[in-house]
Amino acid sequence: MFDTMRKMMLVGLGVQEKAREMLDEMVGKGKISREEGDSMLNSFMGQAESSVDTLEAKFKELVNSALDSMDLPTKKDMQELRDQVALLQKTLDKIQGGQG
Repeated sequence: MFDTMRKMMLVGLGVQEKAREMLDEMVGKGKISREEGDSMLNSFMGQAESSVDTLEAKFKELVNSALDSMDLPTKKDMQELRDQVALLQKTLDKIQGGQG
């Protein structure tokens, strides 16, 4: 899910395309070489990716903190309850079967 969010953010912002357009223009004007442009784009995208990673980590931290404060049952808690209900149902069935 978070990987998809990361991709959507990068694509949604059009970061790579805008950076590529700007660098292509600089290459076209002879201000930088194609290799320099590629290197700059790679560096820029690495920084953007790092920023998205940081944002993702902060988002996860906020979500986890909010969930922890709500004291919601976990999947494990719910499975344990299901197992207990199943065991109680078996026990009840045995007791009712013995009275028949």
